[in-house]
Amino acid sequence: MSRKDVYFLYLILFTFLSLVFLVRELNTYHPPFPFNQVLVVYSLFDFFLLELCVLLWAAQLLINRGVFSRVFLYAASSTFIVIYFMQMASFYYGKEFLTRLAIDNADHFYLFFDVKGLLFIAAIVTTCVFLVLLTEFQQSRTDKRSFSFGTLILTASTVIILTGKLWLPASVIEARDSYLAERNLAHTSPLLSIYSTLFQQQGRATQPLVRGGLKAYELEEIQKFGFFYDAASEFPLIKPSIYSNPPPFSLNSNEAASTPNVIVLFSEGLSARSISAYGGVYSDLTPSIDRLAESSLVVRRYYSHTAATYRGLHGQLASIFPLYGGVDGWHSDLDKVSGRNYLTLADLFKLQGYETIFLDSHHKNHPSKVDEMMTELGFSLVITGDQLAATYLNDERPLGQSAYSDHQYFQFVIRFLQQRLLGPEKGKPFFLSLYNFGTHPFLKNSKDGVRYGGGKNATLNNIHNFDHAFGLFWNYLQKSPYFDNTIFIFTSDHCHFHEKTFIKAFQDPDYQQLFIDRIPLIIHDPLRDLPETFDADNASSIDFAPSIAHYLGLKNISNPWLGGSIFERDSIRYSNKSVAALGPHEIFLITDDKIHSLNEDGSHQTSLEILDNYISIVRQLELENLIWKEDSLPTP
Repeated sequence: MSRKDVYFLYLILFTFLSLVFLVRELNTYHPPFPFNQVLVVYSLFDFFLLELCVLLWAAQLLINRGVFSRVFLYAASSTFIVIYFMQMASFYYGKEFLTRLAIDNADHFYLFFDVKGLLFIAAIVTTCVFLVLLTEFQQSRTDKRSFSFGTLILTASTVIILTGKLWLPASVIEARDSYLAERNLAHTSPLLSIYSTLFQQQGRATQPLVRGGLKAYELEEIQKFGFFYDAASEFPLIKPSIYSNPPPFSLNSNEAASTPNVIVLFSEGLSARSISAYGGVYSDLTPSIDRLAESSLVVRRYYSHTAATYRGLHGQLASIFPLYGGVDGWHSDLDKVSGRNYLTLADLFKLQGYETIFLDSHHKNHPSKVDEMMTELGFSLVITGDQLAATYLNDERPLGQSAYSDHQYFQFVIRFLQQRLLGPEKGKPFFLSLYNFGTHPFLKNSKDGVRYGGGKNATLNNIHNFDHAFGLFWNYLQKSPYFDNTIFIFTSDHCHFHEKTFIKAFQDPDYQQLFIDRIPLIIHDPLRDLPETFDADNASSIDFAPSIAHYLGLKNISNPWLGGSIFERDSIRYSNKSVAALGPHEIFLITDDKIHSLNEDGSHQTSLEILDNYISIVRQLELENLIWKEDSLPTP
């Protein structure tokens, strides 16, 4: 057996196993692909075969040449193997190739460092090393006839693959495209996918801003979604008011406080479908949240507007689809985003005389830099987990993975509120934002955690553990002096990531395996008589800040907020639809309880392309610091 034969067999076997793995993952939780239709199967994996053919053809030229040629070939082969492993790992965890979002949030890769993650890394290294060793142990010989025959076969295969759309029946292409669209895949090429994610998707966001970059019909289209754009203004997003009507719910007494405390809990990655009060399949999974819901307004048909935490929190507080997030901004390039001006919900509360506070579950030096972000977004007091631990838990170390566990965190919150009753801040109204960490996917239950049932499903464990920890806080708040004068709002920074244990736990024929999903919005208000439920009509969390401002009747000032109040959607043109955006050119339209993406071929494509252009312009305005003029705020 020649060196070339070993190389070929090894790489063909590796690609075949990758395809088998992909087939398995694609068909685990979806209706299976009709693999009895050979041509349809072929069309699904054409790019895999093309990439392999190109690599094997290069091997024909280089495998039996000098050491430098072979080193180059082995480097190319190893890159091929590494990318395939990375994409297969991405499919294993999230049923899609690596996205820009995943790369932006690379600081959370440590969440994958469990036994399975380490085995993936070991498999990559072993495969690359053995490819070189097994090949080099073989005899080196050149067979011109073999080279010519191999070149002919590989060339013919490449031509057949490249011309597939010309000779394949239209029904086959349609079945393939439909299958990919359902799974939010632009194509099946691991190499092209990583290239597109790393380079092509950055396109418009780095272009110089073209003033007046929206045509008349595009302006008309974005207005259907409640968006605003004034090309003639230096700050094109600024509109005259937040809401048009009086607050939706009146105070239940003339003596009720006009400045109640407001607490917002941004639970980490929690989809509404996991909560019993929202129709979740596990009646005993979230008893504490359900207890909250029984005495509160439960907002339904309300979706996440983005992912992950950076963009989720920033977007809700500033009603924007932010450019910066993860390693693109708050994580490693703070200098790029510090000093940029946003109007935030915290700013509005300050105008009303509130103290604005954010309690973080990370420690001070955590690479996420959520504390820096919240300072930049206008909170007057930001306290990290380690600072809370130093004050309330004798510098206890985090029991969670790189952050304080949910039980530790809610202990912090309780003791912070208790101490506030004893200090000079007593009686001063506050806007308090909370963010836990323990419901991140891939996390093991913390040492102080509470498991669900038999404890076999990690997702159910983490959700149930969070609910238990939250229940301790809710019990305290109900019995505390705060309760009669505090509005409590329960929501999430984004929906749950669609990893395997979540999909397995919440199988639903209507569930689209995307990083956009319905999220909770629950409002407990002792000062108002509220209905049991409210239909948000397919709104997204981009509407959070204007909705809360409208609900509370905060100052109705000029603003650059993209969203609008959910309590006015029945009176304006953008009812029954909203927009979500994960990153550059990852745009979703939510309407009729269904999520549509740029990758699908349907009636919403024109709207999605216009929205994609608009959001690209918004991100360029952010890059140029033209979102909000800092001195536009009125005097408190």
